[in-house]
Amino acid sequence: HSELRFKSIVDSAPGIIFVTDLKGRVTYISQNVEEFLGFPVEELVQKQLLNFVEKEDQPHIAEVFDRIRTLKINVGTNPHKVRAKDGTVHWFKTNMSPLLLPDGTLDAVMGIALDITEIIKTEEALAQASAEARKMAAYYKSIVENQSVYVIKLDDKGKLIFFNELFVNDFVLDGQVHQPSIKRYVGVQEGNKIIGVIQKLYNEEIPSDQLTFEVFSENKKVQKFIHWEFRLVREGAGSAGVVMGFGYDITELMKAYEKTRELLRLTEDQNLRLQNFAYIISHNIRSHWANMQGLMNIMRFSEKQEDREQYLELIGKAISNLGTTIEELNQILNIRKEYQKPRTAVTIKDEINLIKDTLIHEIVEAGARIELYMPHNLKVRAVPAYLSSIFLNLFTNALKYRAPERPLVIEVHAFKKDDRVVIRFSDNGMGIDLQKAKGKIFGLYKTFHNHPQARGFGLYIVKTQVEAMNGTISVESEPGVGTAFTIELPA
Repeated sequence: HSELRFKSIVDSAPGIIFVTDLKGRVTYISQNVEEFLGFPVEELVQKQLLNFVEKEDQPHIAEVFDRIRTLKINVGTNPHKVRAKDGTVHWFKTNMSPLLLPDGTLDAVMGIALDITEIIKTEEALAQASAEARKMAAYYKSIVENQSVYVIKLDDKGKLIFFNELFVNDFVLDGQVHQPSIKRYVGVQEGNKIIGVIQKLYNEEIPSDQLTFEVFSENKKVQKFIHWEFRLVREGAGSAGVVMGFGYDITELMKAYEKTRELLRLTEDQNLRLQNFAYIISHNIRSHWANMQGLMNIMRFSEKQEDREQYLELIGKAISNLGTTIEELNQILNIRKEYQKPRTAVTIKDEINLIKDTLIHEIVEAGARIELYMPHNLKVRAVPAYLSSIFLNLFTNALKYRAPERPLVIEVHAFKKDDRVVIRFSDNGMGIDLQKAKGKIFGLYKTFHNHPQARGFGLYIVKTQVEAMNGTISVESEPGVGTAFTIELPA
């Protein structure tokens, strides 16, 4: 029964778990391999693992096996390709670990393979976006060569002396110049920048200068990014000269640039999260595996039925703990996969009152006083399930880690600040020594109190859900005084 439970839990893990002998033959592989690659388990067991890796990646995987066999250390692979049963190619990144007997002898190799196909596709999209940006740059070069530019002429005070038809079409209402100052057409702030450049040119501090800024086109009713080049032109000896300005509309180029930057940021973020997540999965599952393997080894040599039953009970608890761990890891994975869930307007006070109703028994038992300071109709754009989970975790933590020497008081302040909603959740509980925590307050499985129910999972989930809604969270705390969390979310 315990083996079946363990097998069921492992098969629900967010990656393919496998074990090979020292020759690289698969001795165990989780059932979810069929979900990822379409192969039934029986088609893989006792087969060489390398047979399912694309030919060009086989030397690298063989080298990883050799390092584990020789050094008995954990080794992570580079991204490598595996061909599914239907012929499609999937990208994987695998963490492999040695499984040792009690005397230190290498018995087998365990691996956890994560499908990174979507990340590779994102990187390919990034390369495509970069190519589009280069194409756009070539396009704007052709515009310059064809003189499809804004052309203006300015005096030393920044007054317009000349402007071409393109400038009039985009920036001059009804085609009439009512005010000669450049500020009227590009805005006061950007106009002052241009006048600053003009003064430097007239003072011969610089031969030419360039500016790039965003400006509103009154005629087209759109924001445009314009790159300007300014040069002082003297029309003869003794002439004060005029400043010629040439402006290029680079709006599409800037959009492509921002898209490239966002794709790069997303790729870097996904790679970092993947590495951290792979480590967490490898560490936690391997720990449970080692614990159960040790108990089973001891049980084999136990002669008393009473002792064997005791070890079976311990193995059952270990399997239950493994199940909890995998459920938590799946919950994290689901949040990250669903970060684009639609946001709706949620009334903060109503959401908090629902949580209070849910925890009414615990609140009464603790003798807690809850004070809310916020407009009754203050709303925030959020994923309702995430916001509910965040409040539930914060209230539960406040109740769990209350100070025994004083009544618990929980305060929730909420207010709008520019285009954000700020929520401050504070209590007068036990508090946390942030110096000792050293930035690990939101870390997965990090605990700071000797509470029997502490797992170090709630605050990690809170931070993950806040960031999934484009928000931020920070903490202030002092032992013996209390803790305050400040959350900012889009209004």
